Amino acid sequence: MAFDQAIADTICERVAAGQTLSETCRELKIGRRTFHDWREKDAHLAAQFARAKDAGHDAIADEILSIADDARNDWMERHGKDGESIGWEINGEHVQRSRLRVEARLKLLAKWDPKRYGDRIQSDVDLSVTVTVVNPFQIAPETLQAVLEPLPALSKPEDV
Repeated sequence: MAFDQAIADTICERVAAGQTLSETCRELKIGRRTFHDWREKDAHLAAQFARAKDAGHDAIADEILSIADDARNDWMERHGKDGESIGWEINGEHVQRSRLRVEARLKLLAKWDPKRYGDRIQSDVDLSVTVTVVNPFQIAPETLQAVLEPLPALSKPEDV
């Protein structure tokens, strides 16, 4: 299929809205490989798609909050034999399904965009280390002798 900017724009818009590339290509009846080929040959499209993916990740993050905040089906009303309400109970199946949806999206975001959505270990301490390797044959003999001499014996506390 020949490059089509309108289709490329539509793909980027849908990906930016959080739709997967696979789903988008399937709906538009274009092969993923075709789109990847277009992207490899066109730097402008590659940059456009990269921005769309970032926006799509943000859309998925927004969706995670919506799923987590939506409690509409978390509780079910129970009815007795005569149809009267006998109380409410948690809808464990819905709660677990919501949890699965949230966790799947979080894990994908962490893989797709680890700098923004991955787990981070933050520290106020500078963890850089400088190592100096010294060749013992380049050390002056008197310095080497001073380093190799045994330490003086320490006095016992009662001797002080």
